[in-house]
Amino acid sequence: MRLIFRYTLLFLGLSITLTLKAQDENQISLDKIFNELMPEWLEEVTWSPDGNSYIQWQDSEEVAGLRNLVSTHIPTGKVETLLSLIDLIPSPGQYPLIPYTYEFSPDHAKVLLFTNQQKGWRTYNRGDYWVFDLSTKKLQQLGKDLPAGSMMNAKFSPDGLSVAFVHQYNLYLENIESTEISQLTQNGNDVFRNAAFDWAYEEEFSCYDGYQWSPDGESIAYWQFDLSEMKEFKTINFTDSLYPKLKVFRHPKVGEKPAAVKMGILDLKSGNTDWVNLNEDLRSYYIPRIQWIKDQLLIQQLNRAQNELTLWLCKKDGRKNQIYHETSSTWIDIDYWDYPSDNFEKLPLWKGSLLRLTEMGDWRHIQGISLIKAKETLLW
Repeated sequence: MRLIFRYTLLFLGLSITLTLKAQDENQISLDKIFNELMPEWLEEVTWSPDGNSYIQWQDSEEVAGLRNLVSTHIPTGKVETLLSLIDLIPSPGQYPLIPYTYEFSPDHAKVLLFTNQQKGWRTYNRGDYWVFDLSTKKLQQLGKDLPAGSMMNAKFSPDGLSVAFVHQYNLYLENIESTEISQLTQNGNDVFRNAAFDWAYEEEFSCYDGYQWSPDGESIAYWQFDLSEMKEFKTINFTDSLYPKLKVFRHPKVGEKPAAVKMGILDLKSGNTDWVNLNEDLRSYYIPRIQWIKDQLLIQQLNRAQNELTLWLCKKDGRKNQIYHETSSTWIDIDYWDYPSDNFEKLPLWKGSLLRLTEMGDWRHIQGISLIKAKETLLW
């Protein structure tokens, strides 16, 4: 019986080998898929304001190893070089800057470049920022007197004349033309954070950017965290250097107190911050998402169990109005990966209503939330 079994295995092995050898060379295989059929990496694409051109980094056809930021006009196919790495040489004799990311000013006249990126917990969110003027070809470093690699989340103002950024847990504003820097918040440190998140918010809600400009450029909404009652968590880093290093950060264990959080709306003209009072106990809830809707701020608030969602529409002076409330016996999803939107973290607007993809009612559907009447409508 064993002999028969062995001969059977031998026969099957020979059959499989002969079959594979007889296969056409064009037969699909994993090796062919990954080494021959996979397309080249598609660079990130930015669209022009009129939607007729797309912008991306491309290898130079003239100089090997050189990359250019080019604009391709779709109707005509015309390709225009906006900037080259040669334009990004800070001083003679230096190497060109290698941008990690870039962002255009609202009028597409300038480019904000993020370089010298430093990794935080999960992303490269600290580094240096430069502004490149596409018409004058002027390259300008922001926060040039600050320590290298210490700036976070720089963003153009809506008029493109200034750039806001976070440094050492405080908000700053730099005028591009005059290079004057204004410190907008004063009390930030590792325990008391303005416009920057703690470890738990990154882990639970993928929060990395702690402030948002209002569309009119007159205000900035930002998170403020108090980590003073959160205990320290210690871990050893064995991988980044020859000798292990002790890393300490504040993180709440189950049943322990999380960070206290509140939302402030900073008026740039007066420099004053108005606070939105959601609850007396600042540790009883989360604020995972915000977004501006014209001159009002929409706040998404979750309870600690993450099974109760409240939407608040807030004035710039901190006054609020509840427009939606949702509960679940299990857990509430606040992201919309499968919903067509320009940003999965924001609720889309449609005909004066917010569209909320929800599972309330035991099945997945789209709820319309009126901004005027605070009325809910089942759309799908």
